[in-house]
Order: sequence, then C-alpha cells, then structure tokens
Amino acid sequence: MLGRLLRLCCGLWLLGVLPVQAAVTHDPALRWKTLHTEHFRVHFHDDGERLARRTAALAERVHQRLAPLIGWTPAEPVDIVVDDRKDIANGFASVFPEDRLTIYVSPPDGIDGLEDHDGWLDLLLTHEYTHILHLDRADGLPGTVRRFFGRNVWLFPNALQPRWLIEGLATWHETDRERGIGRGQSSYYDMLMRMEVAQGIKPVRQVNQWIASWPAGQTPYLYGVAFFDFTVAQHGEERVRALIDQYSDNLIPFRINSNSQQVLGGNLDELWPQFEAYLEQRHGTRLKAIRAAGLVTGEQLTRNGYYGGPAQALPGGDVLYLRVDGRNEPALMRRRQDGSAQYLASVRPQAHFTVHPLAGVLLAQPEINRNSNLFYDLYRVNAENGHMTRLTHGGRYRFAVWNPEGTRILAVHNDGDQFALHMLDAEGHRQEILVAGEPDAVYGEPDWSPDGRHVALAVWRPQTGWNLEQFELAARRFEQLTQDASIKAHPHYTPDGQALLFTSDHGGVYNLRRLDLASRKTVTLTNVEGGAFHPSQSKDSQAVVYVGYHNKGFDVYRLATPASMPMPGADQLVLSPPPEPVIRESTVTVDDYSPYSGLRPRWWFPHLWIDSQRTEVGFITSAWDPLLRHIYYLDIAYDFRNEWFTGSVDYIYDRYWPTIKLHAS
Repeated sequence: MLGRLLRLCCGLWLLGVLPVQAAVTHDPALRWKTLHTEHFRVHFHDDGERLARRTAALAERVHQRLAPLIGWTPAEPVDIVVDDRKDIANGFASVFPEDRLTIYVSPPDGIDGLEDHDGWLDLLLTHEYTHILHLDRADGLPGTVRRFFGRNVWLFPNALQPRWLIEGLATWHETDRERGIGRGQSSYYDMLMRMEVAQGIKPVRQVNQWIASWPAGQTPYLYGVAFFDFTVAQHGEERVRALIDQYSDNLIPFRINSNSQQVLGGNLDELWPQFEAYLEQRHGTRLKAIRAAGLVTGEQLTRNGYYGGPAQALPGGDVLYLRVDGRNEPALMRRRQDGSAQYLASVRPQAHFTVHPLAGVLLAQPEINRNSNLFYDLYRVNAENGHMTRLTHGGRYRFAVWNPEGTRILAVHNDGDQFALHMLDAEGHRQEILVAGEPDAVYGEPDWSPDGRHVALAVWRPQTGWNLEQFELAARRFEQLTQDASIKAHPHYTPDGQALLFTSDHGGVYNLRRLDLASRKTVTLTNVEGGAFHPSQSKDSQAVVYVGYHNKGFDVYRLATPASMPMPGADQLVLSPPPEPVIRESTVTVDDYSPYSGLRPRWWFPHLWIDSQRTEVGFITSAWDPLLRHIYYLDIAYDFRNEWFTGSVDYIYDRYWPTIKLHAS
C-alpha cells in the first residue's frame, strides 16, 4: 500500500502542462486590491479605488432595499469583481461555489434594452444582486441539508427552474415605473413584446427552453418580466414574494407547476392563456392605435431579421449595413441599387460603422487585447472590395466618424466609466483630446456636420438622461439640442446640414424624427408598428434609409417620402436619481487581494463505489477564487478492499498566458 501511495503522491507532481485556452480572465499586469464592507468584498485594480468605493456604497444601498423584498441575507460577504477592461455593458452573478458578482462598468451607449436607467451601476447591481439573493436562498429541507453538504449545486432550489423565471424576477426588480427606469417599463421592451403579440405569443413550453428563434437571448428577460407584471396585475404584488417563499424549500428540481398552482391558483399551462390575454390587452391596444393613425413605413430592402446595426445610404442608391442574422457570421454588407447583396467583410458582434464616400468605412468593433481585455478598435474598410486596414490596437474607441474631407477622425474614447472625445489623423493616431469627459456622462453615435464646424452626438447625463447635443469644435463646448424625458439616439445630419435626423421614443414608440437646427422644431417622419432606428440620407436623394424592427428582428428599409407629422408629447421632467450613497469610513478596510479565502472548500459530495472489486469511500469538492486565478477539482477516496488511495486532482492556473492545466489520477 505504501508503494502505491508513494506513486500516487509522485503522480501529483509529475503532471503534464498544457496551454488550454487563448486568453486569461484578467490582464496579468493589473494589481488587485480588496475593499471590505459589511456585506461585500469589492475587488478592484490599480487606481480603481474611487470606483470601488462607489460600487460598495451602491451595493450596500441595494442590499438594504432588496434583502427584505427577497427575504434573504447571504451568510458571508458577497464578492464583487469590478471589471473596467471590457468595453461592453454587462455583468453576471453566481452562487456556486460562493456568492459572486462580476460587473462590467462600461455603460450602455446605444439602444439595446439597457439604455433606460438613471445610473448604470445602480441598475446593474440591482439586477445581479437580485440573482444572488434569489438563487442563494434555501429554506426548509434544502437549507438543512446544505448545512451538512455545504453549497452543493443541487441545494439551490431557486436556481433549478426555467431561466425566464430567474431573469424575469431580476428584471422586474430592476424596473421602477415611477422613476421610468429598467427594461420592464422601457419602450424597447414594449416594442419587442408588441411585435410578439402581433405574431402570437410563444407557448410556455417554448419559453421554458433555450431558443434560437427571435427574440433569442432576450426571450427569458422579455417574457419573464412580463409574467411578473401579469402576476402583480392579476394577483397583487405580494404574490411575487410568495412565489419565492413557496419554491425556496423545494428539494425536487423544476416543480414550477406545483409552485404556480399553490401561489397563483393554476399550473402554467392553465395560466398561460390568461397571460396571453393580459399581453393582448396591454400591447394590442397600442397596435390598434398605431394602425388607426395610418402606418408610415418604408420599403423593406433586406430580409435577414435577428439583430441589427447601423445602415447608411450611399450616393447612387446603394446601402451599407450590418448583417447579424443568427445563421451566418456577422458581416458588413453592401446592398446594390439593383437589389443584390455584396459581402464586404466579417465583423464582430456589436460593431459600429460610419462611411465617407472617398475615405471609406470606419468600423469600430471589440477585439481581444493582451489575451484578456475586450477593447474596441478602429478599422478602415474599402466600401468597394471590403479590404480592411486596422488603425488602432487597444484604442478603446467605441464610435468614430470622418470629417467632411475624409482626412481626420473624431472618435469616442471609453475608459471604463469615463468617456472622452479624441481627434485622430486618417491613420488612427491621436492628435489631441478634445474633451476629457466628466463622471457618468456617456457620448455615443457621433456625426460630423457637412460644414465641418460641429459634431452631433447622443449624450446621456445623470440629470437629463439621453438627449441630442452638438459639440462646437472651435469653441470646444457642448450645446444641448433637446431636453425631455424621452430617449433620443442615432443623430445624422441631413445633406444640407440644416437639420438632424434621429430616433426617439416620444409617445412610447421609437420613430424617426427631424429636428430643424434653426427653429428647433421637430417633426415625426414615420409611424411604425415596431420601431425605426439609424436614419440616414445621401446627398443625391430625399429618401431616408433606416433600420426597422419587425417580428423577426431588424432589417433595412427605405422611406421614399418622409412624412411631416406632429410630435407626440413627452414628459419634460429631469431625471432625479437618488443621491449618491456614502459608506462610513469606519466600516471600510482595504488590503491586497488574496485568493485563499475563495479557495476554501464550500461544498462536498460523497464518493462511494462498492462492488466485488473495490470499496471506495471518499469525497468530491472544488473551488476557485473570485479572479479565477486558481481553480481546482478534487475526487479523493480510499479503497478499503485494495488498501490504496484512488481518485483524481485537476488544477488550473489562469493568471498568466498560457493558462496552465494540471491533471493527476
């Protein structure tokens, strides 16, 4: 037995070393620290303490609000990893093996469902911390068994139900209709569900699954938040908490029908027709009103559907657009005047572009940087043959636009939560910083005026939300062009420079608008059932090319004769976000990041194998630290019949590239 044990011990050291992936989780050059509060451990790097303190203060406020609503407080502080090295607006939560959040602090910079907020970090923390409280909660028998087996994956009752119920609850809690924030009340989600109603609501058996058909990844959020709205409307707000209470002591996974039966008086198959009727009443009424007013839509030029992006009219009738159809890799396309479609170049998801008739296409798209970061970089693309030239490496330029001569570039720079305007030469080299940015202000979708004097942008500010602003290049100052509670986006100068085309959700529906820059009068150009976005005009045509939303996703349209209709009303309110929370210094400590507390085993499961050849008794466990530097999995047992140890050990070290993976058995 001793010999076998020695061989096993030697085997643990004589392990193969393999690079297993092309990227590490975090940039190895970053130096991390941890800020401790009563309920959170906030992990940040280098000079990020200001952002970490703000995150901690917001998280403590979110905890005070949500913990009583969910009926749960985690037993240990929750880890929050503050990641400002990803140029996307996102975050995720996990309760296994510990309660952990990762937040990408870059805010939304366009219309995709996340734009309706009065502070990105507050909205993001609310959504993700709802997941933590909801999924971590375990009452009754699951809670009792968890005390013995630890945080075993099967002992999180609320995690073992369809995703639309999980995401729906978090989206419902992020939504505040009185303050006008969150996806549950947004015009974007109203648009998505309005067109679902127009084509027929999906059956519950389809919503229960991971589906590729449109609206694809939005489905669990969209149907989930709508179902909780239905629950409140039909049964009262207290039933939301009752659904959590009733399911949190459930040891049998996916017993969602018995839960709804006990709380709402019917299984989901019985409730779904009532849910459909609720949606028909809520969204069908607006559909009828839109149709009664007379539809004003363009001719549909593409039939790709799925996700969209900008489209831009070219002289001669051609159109450049992004194809993100869910079947092929995303691509920059050119639709010729004769209706044929020309593939130009492959692009990344969430790419942006603008075009100059001589200088070509300016493409901004996310790229892996230093095997870990996700930064937007700029490319020049030939609009005739698709040849691509990379202009920046690690530039972090979310948007860019040519000057009228095609010799300089104005680019929107993003450094986590800080936006700026940079002037670049035609090769992508920075010449000067025009605006260093200010806390929380978001700059997006620039367009350079034909006379070269101004740049129009969609700008989000804490007190005013999304509005159109014009940046005067000579004076280096912003001028606000609109100011109301609607969301405005996608500004585009008319060829004569006298007006701006844009999209807004005045009246609750995204339609195209035209703002006369001299009189400041705005008119409506379309009246669509879904939505209309990204308007543009070429110099040789009055037609407006835009991206329209229908029940299969987004496509390109051409409106030959834009209307000139009155603007729907919009609230004139100014956003009133809650005052910034402040944490007491006496409750905060900061020290160097240590992975070791995260590596303590927090769950185990018995290893038991008995037959005529062996009698193995042992345990299985695993853990990883919040930054995913160290990951291990243990399956260790002792074979009493053969008198030796058996099992396997896996370890991954993911701080530097290449990632190292070790295995012994």
